[in-house]
Parts: sequence; structure tokens; C-alpha cells
Amino acid sequence: MSISYYGLPVRDKKTIGDIVEGRDDEHTIDVAKVRAALDETSVRGAGQMKWQSGNDYVFVDVLPNHVLVTHNAGRGSYQIEVVMVVLDALRRAGLHVYDPQQGDWFFKK
Repeated sequence: MSISYYGLPVRDKKTIGDIVEGRDDEHTIDVAKVRAALDETSVRGAGQMKWQSGNDYVFVDVLPNHVLVTHNAGRGSYQIEVVMVVLDALRRAGLHVYDPQQGDWFFKK
């Protein structure tokens, strides 16, 4: 089972589907700024950024209009720490983190 979060350029639930499905050309992200923020985390890679340890993983896809963070339901506490640091890096890069499992924003205003 994998768990996902979205880093989005706007905090508007009505636009989430269009943004993540690539139907929204109006809202884009600063890919270079986001990747620079992620360089301060444990995820690495030129394309898909990732962190892996044994069977645990965190994958980060930086796309033109959003960031997709996916991890498995691993058993390691360090994996959760990696996820939290990645989500905070997205927030610091100016993105809004949406948790589709909860149907709400990860960081409350």
C-alpha cells in the first residue's frame, strides 16, 4: 500500500483534481526552487527523487504544476522522518501540502 501527498501551488480544493491530472495550465510551480529545497532533504535523484532503506521508500516527483510524494506503509521511524522533512521543504518552497487520505491540508494555517 502506498500513501501520497500533493505539493500544490494554490490552496484551493476545487483545483486539486485539475492540477494533479494535468488539466490546469494556469497554476505552475517554480521547479528549480522546489528541487533546491528538496536538496536539503534525504531524497536524491535527477529525475524522480527517492530515499530507500530495505523495503521502505519515499519517492518525490517534481512536475511542472505540482509535486507528488509517495511512500509505502513501512515500519521504519526514519521513513516517517524523511516524509516529514520533505513535506516541510515543500511548505518552505511556497507550496501547499494536501493529504488526499484525510481530504485536508497537511499544514493548517
